[in-house]
Amino acid sequence: MLLSKLLSVVPSVRPRISRFGALMLSAIGCTTPEIPDALREASVPVAKIVAVRTRFGGSEGLGLIWGLTAAPTGDILAIGNTLCTMRGGDAAAACVPSPVETVFSDAVPDASGAPEALIVASLWGKPSAARLGMDGSLAWRFDAGYDGMGSVAVHDGPSGRVVLVGANDSIVALDYATGARRSSTGKGRPMLSADWSGDTRREYLHSANDTSFALIDNAGATLASLTVSNDFWWEPVTTPTRRPYLVLSAGSRLEVYDSLLTAVRTFDATGMASPMHVVGAAFLGDGPGAPFVAVYNGRGAWHRSVLYVFASDGSLQYQEVLDGDYRVVVPRTATAPGSFLLSGRDEVLQFRFEGLQ
Repeated sequence: MLLSKLLSVVPSVRPRISRFGALMLSAIGCTTPEIPDALREASVPVAKIVAVRTRFGGSEGLGLIWGLTAAPTGDILAIGNTLCTMRGGDAAAACVPSPVETVFSDAVPDASGAPEALIVASLWGKPSAARLGMDGSLAWRFDAGYDGMGSVAVHDGPSGRVVLVGANDSIVALDYATGARRSSTGKGRPMLSADWSGDTRREYLHSANDTSFALIDNAGATLASLTVSNDFWWEPVTTPTRRPYLVLSAGSRLEVYDSLLTAVRTFDATGMASPMHVVGAAFLGDGPGAPFVAVYNGRGAWHRSVLYVFASDGSLQYQEVLDGDYRVVVPRTATAPGSFLLSGRDEVLQFRFEGLQ
């Protein structure tokens, strides 16, 4: 788990510290080394192409934005401590409070691909998972207590659609429509979910430990599996595409995997080392041959994000050290080539790179 990564940074820390304890130590900066000089100040170490950066939208009190998705109006919905609809430009964001202090968000699409609901989860205070309407209304909430420190995934399994919650190294299945507890079975953690097979139904990524992953299909069988070295960070991310790609980082090494968990691209995020790790990634086009964007975050006191933009041939075209926490990358190539949104704290930025190929 996360503890194994922290132990590699601070050898004096020894088990037995719970995962919650490790997260708390990380959050207050007790287990991370001093910030490297290269990350102390906002800067642009690499700029082979020109970046046009604007503020797309934001709102005070939104907090760290954990999700960006299309709103029913066609605008962008940002999911944080509040849910804010943004139109870009000078238009003010329209916000409603979230019933859950969000640290995880997943927009679940209907058969047409339009988002129909939000599955969110909280970590601090009273850990829980919840289903929200696209207007922020609460459909149900499952309070897991401090056993529920794992991840959340949506799975179209043999008995229908369920929400899987990691709880004390086991998996709790909740009814997608009602939140009623169906079962508590299995070991490991549900890391994330998506439509990897392309049939509009959700499979999910299961983690047996920090280095072993498996895609679980709709029959509950293993569709594909992957084992990586201890150098890799234990939290993968997916690209925001209809059939997503899985992205893992090992320091400066970024690896991209397809729906069979076969490596299809590798990128070099120059200068990165643990505890910096990838938290958001996207292809700006029909990947994996398209330009690629990734953003790294640190842990604890490392409140910096580093943005990388790669050309389709894999060469690094742009690198920026951002002052603050940035996380979610969403392409906007239909609006302008080489364009994407990047979520931060209380705001969403828009980047545009002319001539990026």
